[in-house]
Formats: sequence, C-alpha cells, structure tokens
Amino acid sequence: MKKNVIDEPSFHEDQIPGSVSDLTREDRIYGKCFSECALDDVQGMRFSECRFDHVTFTGSMRSLDLADVIFEGCDLSNMNFSETSLRRVVFRHCRLIGTDCSLSSFQHVKMEGCRCSYLNLNGASIRHVLLSSCDFTDAAMNDCRINGLQLSEDIFVHTEFLGTQLKDLDFSDSTLQGISVNPQSVPGMIVNASQAVELVSLLGIVVKE
Repeated sequence: MKKNVIDEPSFHEDQIPGSVSDLTREDRIYGKCFSECALDDVQGMRFSECRFDHVTFTGSMRSLDLADVIFEGCDLSNMNFSETSLRRVVFRHCRLIGTDCSLSSFQHVKMEGCRCSYLNLNGASIRHVLLSSCDFTDAAMNDCRINGLQLSEDIFVHTEFLGTQLKDLDFSDSTLQGISVNPQSVPGMIVNASQAVELVSLLGIVVKE
C-alpha cells in the first residue's frame, strides 16, 4: 500500500529567541524559538513557524492555531489541548501523558518517540498523520475521523477505538493488546497473525482447536 506524503513544517527564515513577554493575545507569534522555559496559559493563541525546545507548558492550551511548528522534548502532560488546529506540526520525544486533544484537527502531523498514555483524542480529525514509536497505552481514540494515518512500531495497550473506522490502518509492526473496538470497525484493518488471535478474542469469538 502506497504511503501518504506528510508535509514537513516550513520555515522561511531562522527563528529568533522567544520569551514569555512575546505571548500577547493580540498578535500571532511568528518565527520564534522558545527554549528550556515554562509557558503558562497560551489558550487561543496562534503560532506560526515556531519551535519549542524542551518547554514545559502549564495552564490551558485550548483552541490553539498551530502552523509549521516543531515541539522537541516538550512536556504537555495533563494539558487542555482540545479544539486545537494543527497543520504541519512535529512532536519529537514529547510527553503528552493525560493530555486532552479531543475535537482537535490534525493535518500533516508527525509524532515521533512520544509518551502518549492516557491521551484523549476523542472526536479528533486525523488527516495525513504519522505515529512512530509512540506509546498510546490507555489512550482514547474514540469517534475519530481518520484519513491517511500511518503507524510505525507504536504501542496500543488497552487503547480505545470505539466508533473509529480502522480500515486500511496497518498495525502489523505495532503492539496491539487489550484494545476496545466495535466489531463494525474491524473489517479492513491490517494486523499480523498474533494480533488476529487477539482481535478474535476481543470480539467474543471462540476458536476451537
């Protein structure tokens, strides 16, 4: 199956150092690099062509507008990240443990080596997204709208996919254990032989030897 091309963030010029004083709600934050700091309550703000390097977020991150943004080694755990628009965004080695990303829109997004246990993606729109070497243990991905999602060596243990169509999603090189899924969502999903046995058990089918 041909993989979808996922656009990378685009930067027209080098970013200049950013500071807390730059976070005015009246302006779009453009071309800044925030490094090794703590940012509090950025709710509703717009960030374009920005980098966040080992930043810890506190307060609310709800309803952000992110375009051409890179998060590197950041901690977004337990943040309200809901109803956020993400376009050409990369998360590398970030913590999103317990983060609420419900009802958010992900377009051309990469998540690489991230810790995403208890992540809430319920109701999210996921288009042209790569999840690579991420841990989604106990995460919720219910009622998601998915188009062009690619998976690579991820962990899905006790992850919820209720109401989410899994057709054409290739889980074969990922860990898949104890997930919650509707029977009507399973047809067309791609799994390996051991995962198929796991799914049969989840769906209440008894295999007689």
